[in-house]
Amino acid sequence: MSAQGYDEWAIRVNFNEPYHIIDEVERLIKDTSSGVCGSSKILDCGAGTGLIGLKLAKKGLPTPLKITGIDASSSFVEVLENSSHYEAAREVWLGRGV
Repeated sequence: MSAQGYDEWAIRVNFNEPYHIIDEVERLIKDTSSGVCGSSKILDCGAGTGLIGLKLAKKGLPTPLKITGIDASSSFVEVLENSSHYEAAREVWLGRGV
């Protein structure tokens, strides 16, 4: 599936799990007692086309986040590499002898 096809699929099936993750990361960063801060590193597993990085960037959090995105699809990793919201991107197959 292409990156564009993936984004279209996500909209069509109302794939909203990333929004729960985004809300939780924002909550943890804003909660000073959590030990998580804006300079913490984030690993986005199964990052797809980078929705989580994009939406977190739009939250206006105090510090630019350090996000590494990993995905099994080389075309998705290429999208992540071209995104300003990801510090790094890697093609990784989880569960297949990583």
